Amino acid sequence: MGAMRSLTDLPAGLYRGQVSGAESGSCEARMAVARIPGNCLAVDYEAVGADGVQHVEHTLVDETTLYVAHSEAPGVQVFQKTADDTFDGPPGGPYEQRLVISWDGEVLAWAWHWAAAGEELREQSRATTRLADA
Repeated sequence: MGAMRSLTDLPAGLYRGQVSGAESGSCEARMAVARIPGNCLAVDYEAVGADGVQHVEHTLVDETTLYVAHSEAPGVQVFQKTADDTFDGPPGGPYEQRLVISWDGEVLAWAWHWAAAGEELREQSRATTRLADA
């Protein structure tokens, strides 16, 4: 999967696919992407496994920043763009976090990386999705 020019180039719509990873295991992914004012996006992401909803996330996206509210942390976390497809989470705290997001024109991949502070980040969960109406 290739890097995109800008995450805000991602087409709006409903994306569906699979989630896999060391932490997440296997489950279904649903991502609703909507255009919002200011050349921004809103992304609502749910991962649902055999035991029900595993992860819920609401993310606001602009050119360089992700504002993420998700079910595993209180409040809103701010992720800063550090490479074409990479956003690093807030410094400090018990965990380091990174989101690696790619869009190659067909497949949207949304990969969560995390580790305890001071440990090497590793991919824990990856949603691989496609536009549902494509």
